[in-house]
Amino acid sequence: MSPRGFPRARFWPIRALVVDDKRTPRDLLRNRLKAIGIIDVWEAADAKMALAILRDFNCGDPDVVICDLDLAELDGLRFCDQVRRDRTLSCRNVPILLLTRNADGEVQRRAQQHGASGLLTRSAKVEDLALHLKKIVGIEVPA
Repeated sequence: MSPRGFPRARFWPIRALVVDDKRTPRDLLRNRLKAIGIIDVWEAADAKMALAILRDFNCGDPDVVICDLDLAELDGLRFCDQVRRDRTLSCRNVPILLLTRNADGEVQRRAQQHGASGLLTRSAKVEDLALHLKKIVGIEVPA
């Protein structure tokens, strides 16, 4: 069992693409994902790199993209726009979970308008991350 009672095997073999322009948050998120049993984690240091990974058919599709809302060059909302409008990527319908410092109603509304599948604060507990992933990826996790 993983911390707080989430069974690791239920999340395997989920593949996650983590997009953040800062190394420390990527490492922290990788550890949180590992805590719930997701060990196949790809990383991109910016949105352009993430788009290249998603367009590379040899990589296969991640089951979820977890992207920082406040990326430097191409922010999370514009990243969502590009993924959802790209002919090659939009047909694959990969869920995108945006991470932010503030998940108020306005931010949630804007994220949804831009095609994000979910929004979560960076400070959310591991259990909340697991529940969001369950919701947007369709994983069954016992309560």
